[in-house]
Amino acid sequence: MQNRGMLFVIVASLGFTAFGCASRELPPPSTPIVTNPTVPTETVAASSTPAEATPAAAPVAQAPSGTLFCSATADGNTREVYLDWKGDKGSGTLRTTTSGIVKDEPVKAERTKAKVVLADGAAKAKATIVLKGDAKKIQVGDTKQPWQSCR
Repeated sequence: MQNRGMLFVIVASLGFTAFGCASRELPPPSTPIVTNPTVPTETVAASSTPAEATPAAAPVAQAPSGTLFCSATADGNTREVYLDWKGDKGSGTLRTTTSGIVKDEPVKAERTKAKVVLADGAAKAKATIVLKGDAKKIQVGDTKQPWQSCR
């Protein structure tokens, strides 16, 4: 008699489990299936593409007005000179980029046969660019600063 009771319990539990599994619905594809509730999961819709999951790129500073006259990089600093010319005089921007921080300074320019001198509004010299044929070199700051080749 005990064997029949044990058999009944086993058959009843198997039948209950089978019916319980058959009636359960599967979650939609965009729903995460959590196997360990302490670990966070990320939900990605079935229609998403890898491009949608990529983070947005950092904004790039737009070039100032004028034509790029000189660009030089040394010691992690990039210096760019953008100028608009009217004869031998011009105006524009001296852009310095250090560790991703961009600083634009307005400048006035005066060109001679061998060099271009950049000054701020108070006529204080900011930089000198030496011209040798198609080659250019820039020196920013006072005359003790090193020369950098423009590209």
